[in-house]
This record gives sequence, C-alpha cells and structure tokens, in this order.
Amino acid sequence: MTRFGVAFARFEINFMYAIAHSQREVEAAHSLLSQATLLFDESLALTYALVMALAHTPRNELSQEEIDGLCQLAYELLNKLNKTNDIFQETRQKLLDAAAGPSTQ
Repeated sequence: MTRFGVAFARFEINFMYAIAHSQREVEAAHSLLSQATLLFDESLALTYALVMALAHTPRNELSQEEIDGLCQLAYELLNKLNKTNDIFQETRQKLLDAAAGPSTQ
C-alpha cells in the first residue's frame, strides 16, 4: 500500500469514527429531549389541574386536606419543571460538546 493509501485509510477510519460519535451524541440528545418533553407535558397537565381547582373553588370551601393536596400538586409541578430544566441544560451541553468535535473532549 502506498503512503497515500495509508493516509487515506487513516482519514477514512477517523472520518467514520467522527460520524459514529456524532450519531451517538444526536441519539443521546434525542433521548434526553424525549424525557424532557414527557416531563413538560406532565407539568402542563398538573398546572392546568392546579389552576382549575383554584379558579373554581371558593376559598372558604377548601378544607385543610384539600389545601395540603394543592400544595403537594404545586410541589410535584415544581420538581418536574426543575427536572425538565436539568435535562434541557444537559442536552444543551451535550450538543455544544458534540459541535466542538471529538478533539476537545
């Protein structure tokens, strides 16, 4: 094999590695975004339930148990939104890392 052939083979191997690496990064980002979308959808549903409960219930008709339930719902919503934000931030970083290329990782 000539020097050119060896150099080309090395280039081809490195190029295929970069493509496979990029594909793994894209698949990982897709997975994270899918998780974030699910959490976001659940958060929207919880927000709607909380708003509707508060909007349609006179304040003097809420028992302590119902107030506790609404507080629990708000707490779960906050946790889901925090998890969603974490996933978006992690995905953003993975995409930035992938864009920087494998030489900087």
